[in-house]
Amino acid sequence: MPEFISHSEEINLPVVPLRGMVAFPSIPMSIEIARDKSINAVRVAERLGGCIILIAQTDVSVDRPAPDDLYRIGTVAKIKQSVKTAEGSVRVILEGKSRAVVSEYTQTDKFLSAVVRCVDEPVGGDMPSVTCEALVRQAHAALDRVTALMPKISEEMIFSAKTLTAPGLLADFIAANIIVKYTDKQTVLEAFDPMQRLAEVLTILESEEEILRCEMDIHKQVRARLDANQRDFYLREQIKVIQGELGDDGDSEIDEFFDRIDEANLPKEVEEKLVKETNRLAKTPYGSAESTVLHNYLDECLEIPFGKYSEACCDITKAQAILERDHEGLSDVKERILDF
Repeated sequence: MPEFISHSEEINLPVVPLRGMVAFPSIPMSIEIARDKSINAVRVAERLGGCIILIAQTDVSVDRPAPDDLYRIGTVAKIKQSVKTAEGSVRVILEGKSRAVVSEYTQTDKFLSAVVRCVDEPVGGDMPSVTCEALVRQAHAALDRVTALMPKISEEMIFSAKTLTAPGLLADFIAANIIVKYTDKQTVLEAFDPMQRLAEVLTILESEEEILRCEMDIHKQVRARLDANQRDFYLREQIKVIQGELGDDGDSEIDEFFDRIDEANLPKEVEEKLVKETNRLAKTPYGSAESTVLHNYLDECLEIPFGKYSEACCDITKAQAILERDHEGLSDVKERILDF
C-alpha cells in the first residue's frame, strides 16, 4: 500500500485513544472523553489549530492505554466543538479528514502524541468504472438485506448510503454506521485502496447477514417456546377455575400427595419415581381412566411402610415348634411358611 502514502511531511499530533470505536474520514462523530490524558490532548489540539488523531485501542479493557495498546493506523480529525459536561468529562464533535499511519508514539505525563503521515485517497477517475459500479451495486444490495434485519437503522441513514457511489466513501459510511464490531471497522480503515475497502465491507456485511439470520431463528424458537408455556399456563388457570366451579379440588389432592411423599422418608429412587408420577397425575384430565390408575398407584405405594420395622419375634425354631404342635403332617406347607 505504499502508493497511497502521502509524500507530504510527517506531522506531530495529539492522540485520543478510542475504546470500542473507530473514526473514519469525511464522517462526523461525537464522542465523550473522560480520561485526563485524552482531555489534555483535546485542549492542546484546540490551541494548535484543532487537528487531532483518533486511534482505536487493540484491547478495550485497558483503561490507560500505552502505545503498544493502540493500532498503527488512525484518522486525523478536525475538532468542531468541545463542551465540558457537568460530570467533568468533555463532549467533542469532530469530523474525520484523512487516514494516517503512525510512525512513532510519544508518551508524556500530560498526554500522548504521535508522528503521523496522512494517506492519499485515489481519485474516482482512476478506477475501472464497470467493476466499480458492480461492486457498489452489490454493496447496496447487501446493505438492504442487512438493514432489513436491523430495525433500529433509520431510513435516513439507509437513504444517505444509497446516494453514495464513490466506493471508498460508501465503504467508510457503511463501516461507521452499520458494521458492529470495532475490529471489523479497523479492518476497513486499514484498507487504503477504495475498491479493496468496499470488497472488505461486502464480505463483512454478508457475514453479518448470516449472524443476524441465525439470531432471528433463535429468537423465533425461543418465542415459540415462550408462547407454548404461556398457553399452557393460561389453560391450566382455566382448568383451575373450572374445577373450582365444579367443586373439584384437584390441586389440593396433588399437594397432599407431595406432602405424603416428603413425610414418608422414602429411598431416593422411590421418591423420584413417585414425584414423577404425581406430576404426571397433575397433567392428567380429572376422572379419566389414566388418572384413576395413577391415583391408586400412588395410594398403594405410599401405604408401604418404608423405613418402618415391627418388633415381632422372628425365632424360626419356635415357629417350627408351634407349627408341629398345632398341625399334623403338611410338611411341604410348613416348610414353605418357614421359608417365607
